[in-house]
Amino acid sequence: MRELQRKNRIKKIIYSPFTGVVLLVLLFFLSKATYGLYQKKVATDLELRRVEGQLKTLTDKEKKLKDQIMFLNTDRGVESEIRQKFRVVKPGEELSVIVDDDAGTTSAVNSDSSTSKSLGNPINTPKNWWENAAASVIFWK
Repeated sequence: MRELQRKNRIKKIIYSPFTGVVLLVLLFFLSKATYGLYQKKVATDLELRRVEGQLKTLTDKEKKLKDQIMFLNTDRGVESEIRQKFRVVKPGEELSVIVDDDAGTTSAVNSDSSTSKSLGNPINTPKNWWENAAASVIFWK
């Protein structure tokens, strides 16, 4: 009989409303902690994708820069860069500059003039419309 009373007392404690409330509160806090971890995982995944994109962009940029450095280490690369940056030509060459319709000018320079530099002549841009026309005719020689 005492055994039965003890079992009944344990059942009353387990199935009591107080125990149910305690278990619900415990479930709430465990769920909240789990949801917090899930949010951190989602944020970390987004950050990982963003950083991987940056890494890909930077590795592409590094490859382009290495290729450009390799090109500039050659004589042809140096000559090309000087021609592009400083607009010079070698003696005996002509350089034509074609500009947009907004400016409406085309110019050509013959490098046989006496103002040559060590790498070539600077471009002299014509100022008047008849000089532009003359320069266009020289270009078509």
